Amino acid sequence: MRRVMVLLGMAVMLFGCRARKSSDQTTGYQTGSPYTGRSDSSAADSGVGATGIAGTNSGATLEAPQRIPGVLAALSQMKAAGKTDRANLTALRGNLEAMVSGMRDDLRRAGQADTGTFHDLADSVAGKLGGGAGGLAKPLNSKQIGELSSQVQRLVGGYNAAMGRQGS
Repeated sequence: MRRVMVLLGMAVMLFGCRARKSSDQTTGYQTGSPYTGRSDSSAADSGVGATGIAGTNSGATLEAPQRIPGVLAALSQMKAAGKTDRANLTALRGNLEAMVSGMRDDLRRAGQADTGTFHDLADSVAGKLGGGAGGLAKPLNSKQIGELSSQVQRLVGGYNAAMGRQGS
């Protein structure tokens, strides 16, 4: 009788304590990641097997509007000072690149086609400061800072018009 009880106890432990697969393990994990292509993504198309655009942030908020005021403030301070140092220009270049990247992502998510105007203006802005990673930005005089500022204003205006937003 004692052996039967021991065997019965071991059987209960063996079958009762084994891990069950959850529904997430059988269908794949549903994360809340903004970079997901799963059905919980707000950027995913509806329908069976639909996926989001790989590498595109699928969050519900726009990326560029939070970057625009900082870039415009930095530009206006540089313009008012009349001179700039290369470290500040390099920081501005990084902020401009992040802003332009956010604008492109926002426009892509909104389904706005680029006629080439936005792309050309964005490349022109990046080229003024010497695009590319590493190293310091190109030095600019006060006239070039003014030109850069007006180009950035046009870029922001075009973005706002395409997204149906009021000016920043």
